Parts: sequence; C-alpha cells; structure tokens
Amino acid sequence: MSMHRFFLLPFVLFANALFSSMALAQTVPLPSDVSVTLTATPTSNLAPGDSIAFTMTVTNNGPSSLGAFAIVGTQISTQFYYPTSSWNDCNLITVTGDSTNGPFWIPEWFPSGLGENPMAVGETRVCHFTLTVTPAFPPAYSFTIGLGTLWTDPNPSNNSATVILQRAPAPPPTPTPALSPAMLLLLAGLLTAAAAIARRHLVS
Repeated sequence: MSMHRFFLLPFVLFANALFSSMALAQTVPLPSDVSVTLTATPTSNLAPGDSIAFTMTVTNNGPSSLGAFAIVGTQISTQFYYPTSSWNDCNLITVTGDSTNGPFWIPEWFPSGLGENPMAVGETRVCHFTLTVTPAFPPAYSFTIGLGTLWTDPNPSNNSATVILQRAPAPPPTPTPALSPAMLLLLAGLLTAAAAIARRHLVS
C-alpha cells in the first residue's frame, strides 16, 4: 500500500462510519456557524476531456473552534472521470457506492482532519481540486458542496454552494448548398438529353 493511500485510510474509514451513522438518522450539532463557498473555471463551453478547476472554502464564523466535520460534494456517476491521486491539494477523498442507476462516487473533505487540527474562530481553509469532463456530461450540470447531513450548525443558510456547469452547444448541421436557377436549368437540360439518348439506344 502506498504512503498516500495509507495516509488517507483513516479518513475513508471515518467516512464509512459517518454513512453508517447517517443511516441511523443521527446528527451532530456543531458549536459554530460553518460557511461554504465554491468557484469553478471554466463553467461554460465544456467539451469531453476539458479539466475544471474548483476552489472551495470553509470558514468558521464562531463562536467556538471546530473539530471534525465533513464537506460533501454532489454524487457523481458518469459526468466526470474518476480522479487520479493528484487531483486535489487538501486530502479530498472519494466515497464510492452503487445505486439503481449504476456506480457512483462522492467527494468528501474533512477541513479539520479527524479533529486533530481544529479550526479557530474566523479561520478559513481552502481546497483546490480538478475534475475532467467525460462524453456523458449533460448540457447543464449543477455541482454542489455543503456541510454533510450528519452535522447541523446554528445558521444553515450558508452551509452549501453551487456552480452551474454548461456543455458546449452542439455545432449546427452543415447546410446543403442550394442550386441556383441557372444550375437547375442546366441540370434539367442534362437529364433531358440523357433521357433522349437512352430512348435512341432502346429504339436501335
């Protein structure tokens, strides 16, 4: 096992435990207001193979420091290629699963780690990550990140952020050039001549 995977293993195990807790409808109240932002570049005229650079931030608006909590992204199936080991700079992990529509994966970020690196009041932490568009990318796609549903905070109005991503429009079909009146007359004459020659051959 690589050092990268070994380092992320506790996060993956913790994420799996979180999903188990969510299944039991348990929630954990946070002592502070968490605010989230998300930007992306580019957001329009996207084509298969294009890379989108995302930046998300999390701020602790107080009044207390924050231990472990997760920022969770949109469930992804075929819209983006599954990322490589160098797709982010913040130990962003993926949680995979299966649904009636097929396999999916979800990006998750633990800004405070597993609680060993608490966020101070007023502190903002930043995560950059990159996703690559697949041929299955739809005409428009909403990508959202937000505080995981396991947690609640005093102000839920700023717990999530969304960017709208748009695929490049399909090129219009190439029009068939129309024949001018003169060309139509010439074509009619050629067809008439060809028909006359064919009749002479039949008679002879």
